[in-house]
Amino acid sequence: MFRRRPLARAAVVGGIAYTASKAGANAAANEAEQAAPPEAEAPPAEAAPSADASMDELTKLKGLLDSGVLTQAEFDWALAFCERGGASLTQLDKAVSASVAEAAAVGGEAAELATRLRASWERLVAVTAGMFGSGDVEAALANSAVYLEAFGHIVVAWIWLEQFVAAERASGDFSSAFYNGKRQAARFFFRYELPRTAPQLDLLESLDRTTLEMVDDWF
Repeated sequence: MFRRRPLARAAVVGGIAYTASKAGANAAANEAEQAAPPEAEAPPAEAAPSADASMDELTKLKGLLDSGVLTQAEFDWALAFCERGGASLTQLDKAVSASVAEAAAVGGEAAELATRLRASWERLVAVTAGMFGSGDVEAALANSAVYLEAFGHIVVAWIWLEQFVAAERASGDFSSAFYNGKRQAARFFFRYELPRTAPQLDLLESLDRTTLEMVDDWF
């Protein structure tokens, strides 16, 4: 319990760097596409985050540090994250996308689960961008525990999808109790646990300020 708050805050602050990385990469890719000659067929190399986008997010982080919203340790962690261009979350995005593609290739129930995971993951990325694109960083941090729980559930769903695909592709007796147990556990998580992230993401997207608007005298 004592570690939950800093971990949650760190996860949300990490979203700032990831958002900057995605925004900068998209902007640079668009510029490269416009500059490319019409006859060019080779796709442009993956673009690095723009300096302007990264600087904007660093300025936000410094403001949070100066106002006392972030501790020095949290600021240092987020600064290191920004300097890596959100590399860890970018790699996670690639890993999730690869697992979704693999499950889709397997087909059947695996493909159905992959579709659910892809929708949840893309919603998470979109909500993350919206939270910090709004400029209301206080509201984003106020709901950091909700963000961490939703993020964690979606990542666990990704792990269960990989387990399901492994069971489908395993050699030997596909109907064995071991493989059936893996499949059923994955079904349970996708049917009972993953859907819980939808209202959590709705709350995060709304930038609800209920906790921030509480007054000490009301206790």
